[in-house]
Amino acid sequence: MSQYYQNVRGLRTKYVEFYDNVCSTDFDIIFLTETWLKDSCCDCNIFPSKYTVYRSDRVSSSKARGGGVLTAILSSWSYSDLVKPDPYHSPLIIDVHLPHTTYNPDYKFSHQKFATGNYTLLYNTLSACDWSGVYGATSADDAVASLNASVQAAMEDAIPRCPTRKSKFPFWYSSSLRYYIGKKNYFHCCFKKKQTDYYYDKFISYRKLVKRTIKTDRLQWLKSIDNDLKSQPHHLWKYVSSFRKHTLGYIQLQVYGLHLDEPTVVAYTFEKHFQSLYDTHCPIDLPPLSQPTEFLTLASISDADVNKAIKRLKPSKSVGPGDIPGFVIKGCSAIFIPVLRHIFNLSLPQQQFPTSWKEATIVPVFKRGNPACVSNYRPSTLLNNISKLLEFIIHHHISHYIKLHPNQHGFTKSKSTAINLVSFLDIMTPVVCSQCQADAVYFDFSSAFDLVPHTLLLHKLSSLEFSDGYLNWLDSYLANRRSRVRVSDALSRPLRITFGVPQGSVLGPLLFNVFINDLCNSIRHSHFLFFADDLKIFHIIDTSQDCLLLQNDIHHVSDWCSANSMSININLCHTQGRLMSCSMGISFVVLLLQAPVTLRT
Repeated sequence: MSQYYQNVRGLRTKYVEFYDNVCSTDFDIIFLTETWLKDSCCDCNIFPSKYTVYRSDRVSSSKARGGGVLTAILSSWSYSDLVKPDPYHSPLIIDVHLPHTTYNPDYKFSHQKFATGNYTLLYNTLSACDWSGVYGATSADDAVASLNASVQAAMEDAIPRCPTRKSKFPFWYSSSLRYYIGKKNYFHCCFKKKQTDYYYDKFISYRKLVKRTIKTDRLQWLKSIDNDLKSQPHHLWKYVSSFRKHTLGYIQLQVYGLHLDEPTVVAYTFEKHFQSLYDTHCPIDLPPLSQPTEFLTLASISDADVNKAIKRLKPSKSVGPGDIPGFVIKGCSAIFIPVLRHIFNLSLPQQQFPTSWKEATIVPVFKRGNPACVSNYRPSTLLNNISKLLEFIIHHHISHYIKLHPNQHGFTKSKSTAINLVSFLDIMTPVVCSQCQADAVYFDFSSAFDLVPHTLLLHKLSSLEFSDGYLNWLDSYLANRRSRVRVSDALSRPLRITFGVPQGSVLGPLLFNVFINDLCNSIRHSHFLFFADDLKIFHIIDTSQDCLLLQNDIHHVSDWCSANSMSININLCHTQGRLMSCSMGISFVVLLLQAPVTLRT
């Protein structure tokens, strides 16, 4: 176990230098005293995500600075908590000597190195591939299995694999800098063993070179962010997010007083949490679906439809189950178009969505609050890239026939959050300028996308005159989905998805907008605006009767949620405090679910 101790005499002015020095070392535990830190100082500014930081800052002092201790532990370091021995069951210390073995990474702990792939070979292999297994299949499931086997075999030949290892260095470290760090550490070890001036001088020389190169690489990285701002804006947001209090890295949870940091255990904990959302959700009874007229029927898919869908596929998106990247599909589109058209035209007439395309990978994404609380994470879903192509085509076919309320701005063509805000200001600005009063109520629905009842959604689609074929295909698309939670390289057991629309999908947002669209009919007296599941209701208050009308609409929203199996998070709902210019107004308490709504000013 390697340890490091230093009295730093203040870290607030040494963020960058200290961070770079930590990245170039590999201590298991770092102890610091006299840190002089405050609550506003984020751990991510001092240590990379590979460390778990424990701080005790001085909070009560007459001095402007001073005090504070800090311990940083390497998150991947294996350790066990000490417990008080039971006097009747004394602990045993057992020393076991095992022969040294060379670690050989298993297949599942390796990944394909796309940067060094031979894509000419891949294209030629796919061109010469025998697709008779696809064209001869009688079901979409068999055709998809044959397609996956052929593509995976071609990718294995053309794209090399390498062990999955997380680098201990920031991604912007150059290869030269990593080489210098290795040399510095080597000569430092030699000096400690032999205590000669030669090794000490070499160590000092490389230490200076490392510090100089770190500054150069950091400056080049920041310049590249600035130069590529238009072409690659995500680099800027990645840099900005690195300064947040919670950064992407090792997820550590606290459950019933236990500290969980092993990826397998954390993945299992998330699996139980996400599964509980579906197990505790009661299905609702509905009358039988009405027989729709054949207004929107299943149509045959052409090569042009597949080609247009491939053009919409984003090549930089994460690879979900199936392990076929988007850029491979786009680069070999001439080969894939007739093959995929055949599979899609098997799926639609058979009214069956391929089973393997229903598998998904869930990545927990931190929302807000305590990062050690499992309920403060939302599921982000990675789906099969080829399945998205079929969803693009179906979305194009049905979106023209679905008429959403004009106040819905989420996942709607030619609308955005900016237009939503402008629409709100367009109504509110004259009210404020005339020194009148207006109250706004903001609603938060808990896990809205995850709790949509499939039967009720299909019932609403039937009222839009979808044919039986479309309803059966969409039923197959929604039903019997399986997801596995991924934390680092660990995967949980499959979750049974019994409710909700697939997040991260193409059809999911459109289906959710259809599901929530009839809520607009329940709001009869007030203005309202939607952005997907975000709802705000606002009303101009001239008399006490206006207050009652606003409250009446709030009750209607609550009643709709009860009837449609939606849940309102009362803790995150709030009223926007009295948008008015005059000092006097009509004050009243807004009630939601028999509880007062928080007022924000």
